[in-house]
Amino acid sequence: MRKTTSLAFLFGAVLLLDFDKSYSLMRLSPIGIKATVKTNKLYVNASYALQQNGDPTNQTLDVEFYILRQIKSLKASFKYYLVAFNGSVQNALISRTVDVCSYMRRPSSDRLVNLVYSHVQRLGHIPSKCPIEPGQYYFRNLRTADLQFPIFLPESEFMLECVYYSSTTQNVYAEFRYYGKLTRFTYLP
Repeated sequence: MRKTTSLAFLFGAVLLLDFDKSYSLMRLSPIGIKATVKTNKLYVNASYALQQNGDPTNQTLDVEFYILRQIKSLKASFKYYLVAFNGSVQNALISRTVDVCSYMRRPSSDRLVNLVYSHVQRLGHIPSKCPIEPGQYYFRNLRTADLQFPIFLPESEFMLECVYYSSTTQNVYAEFRYYGKLTRFTYLP
């Protein structure tokens, strides 16, 4: 009887440790502290609002940007930095560059980018093809707690840097920095 109970307990523990998002009881989500945006005024104007709605896990981010000139080629560089206890930014823990125009032609080419892009696309009006025409684009009510970070990242303060630039001329269109703290919390599925 004792052996059967041990096997049942072990089986239950394995089920709880399943890393599939739909079954996981542990999440690692960002709690924003501040955000900054810097744009090339010849191409883009942008604004944002990081809204604290009581509970830190109910925080939302709104971003609005106006494209002033047609953008024919676009790359995005994403870097994730840890912030030390003294406030200094360390070397990039994760660094990734994406050819945005290639991605928009074939969204299935990058699962991770598609996960974020499709989520943001449901929350507003963002470009879906290149060249990107002049106009207003936005997303609203992006709950930062809905963004799941990989569970292997340390629970710490961080800076996420997103730089958007021309893949042909290397002109920087916009730089967005999001400062926060990764917090591990449990939830009931």
